[in-house]
Amino acid sequence: MARVVVEKARASAVAKIVRDGLIRHNRAFAGPFRYRNLVLSAREGRRIVGGLVADCAWNYVYVHLLWVDEAARGKDHGRRLMREAERVARKRGAALVYLNTFTFQAPEFYEKLGYRRFAALKNTPASGTARYFYVKRLSGARA
Repeated sequence: MARVVVEKARASAVAKIVRDGLIRHNRAFAGPFRYRNLVLSAREGRRIVGGLVADCAWNYVYVHLLWVDEAARGKDHGRRLMREAERVARKRGAALVYLNTFTFQAPEFYEKLGYRRFAALKNTPASGTARYFYVKRLSGARA
């Protein structure tokens, strides 16, 4: 029987083996992964006041991070970052964008942009909070 090990010194190397193995498996069912990173910034002069980090793969884009500096909020940066991510997603052939957010972050913001909540994990990361999962189907997408 295999033993389970908490990797410390070799964590990065083991993570690469796991990722590569899963990608090979998935490719057999869904075709080429077509992974591309997407990083956007909102700038006031040279200063970065917001940004978005996402992964593009197969027919979707997953938004990992969206942040706008507190002093720069209310200036439309978040909406513009999301709209640009959607534009790039369509150009890259994505049919949908999905993401998650906490109740104390921006669920209403995403709902105003047309994102639909499809799942929730209650009492995470703390009692009385929740993590919400959202998706938006892109019109005019090539895929």
